[in-house]
Amino acid sequence: MTEYPRVVVDLEKIKKNVQLLTEKCRENNIDVVGIPKVFAGSIEIAKTLVDGGVKYLGDSRVENLKKFESLDVPKILIRLPMKSQVRDVVKHVDISLNSEISTISLLNEEAEKQYRVHRIILMIELGDLREGILPIDVEEYVDKINSMKHIKLEGIGVNLTCYGGIIPSFDNLEQL
Repeated sequence: MTEYPRVVVDLEKIKKNVQLLTEKCRENNIDVVGIPKVFAGSIEIAKTLVDGGVKYLGDSRVENLKKFESLDVPKILIRLPMKSQVRDVVKHVDISLNSEISTISLLNEEAEKQYRVHRIILMIELGDLREGILPIDVEEYVDKINSMKHIKLEGIGVNLTCYGGIIPSFDNLEQL
């Protein structure tokens, strides 16, 4: 046994905790996205999350999502895609968060080349100043997105309690 500090990961405990959490969520019609942060795309941790019952895997790095290709759950890029990564996003990611129509158009063009439909979640800005379009622009964006043949609008999302520290409330979420 080494004397150096180390992190010991008990995959069975993680799996049991994920099973308990996903069961509680399932009772309330909630699907869980497992995000194996801190472990640099560890396939062992990701597989444990899936075995525990998560319905999706999410990561902020396309490189990590590529590592999860053997796992039979949809993969979500939990940040806005970079234009330089459009090809890899369409190839390796099922759903991405988006707020720029120019990027969504590039995803549409690339998805057509790859004979795919790429799903997106349109991010709405509700005061946290992290990402998203203004609520007043939602209808215009949705119309543009719905006209794209290789993009499917999966839903809308918000980022709160991050950069600007905006706490979710009935008042700000009602804007959605």
